[in-house]
Amino acid sequence: MPDPGRRSPGGTGPLAAAATSAEHTHCHHRGEDGARGRLVDSLDPASLVIIAALRAWVAPHRAPDLPAPDWRAAFRLLGASSVMVDRFDALMWRVRHGMRRPLDIRCCACPRVGADEEVLLQLIGALQRGDRLAALDGLTDCLGEAAPPALGTASALAAVLGEAGLRIAAASQARRPQRVPRVVSRH
Repeated sequence: MPDPGRRSPGGTGPLAAAATSAEHTHCHHRGEDGARGRLVDSLDPASLVIIAALRAWVAPHRAPDLPAPDWRAAFRLLGASSVMVDRFDALMWRVRHGMRRPLDIRCCACPRVGADEEVLLQLIGALQRGDRLAALDGLTDCLGEAAPPALGTASALAAVLGEAGLRIAAASQARRPQRVPRVVSRH
């Protein structure tokens, strides 16, 4: 459970309406690093909600003087319980205070999944499949010695997501984006 005295980032309006500043609506992840990672469009619905909430949660930490998107909006779209929202918030605070290096969390408008966003998805998916060792391995890279306590918090989030029917697919099981077939004309 998050500390009740701590104020979480996030506004009160819908995610799209709150993201009005250029920082939150234009992707700055261009070039070689920005081209890596799966397309957000290829994510399963549960993963998409986690990524949207994660990016919106991080946005005010990245640019504190800009209007903050409401990270809770992604969960509200699902009709998620307050327990799910609280567990996500608790995990994010553990990650923020335990990270041992800057994390690759993309801006709200980035079309690709960042490396550490992928770690979070795989962490939750591994916990939902009962693979605590794989989950701990991913967390250890990001959090070092802060990983074991964060694992308990992540386990609680993975459980409440699973109870709500929100399963995170393994990256290899992610749906592929629909592509328009390329027609080659031979005249």
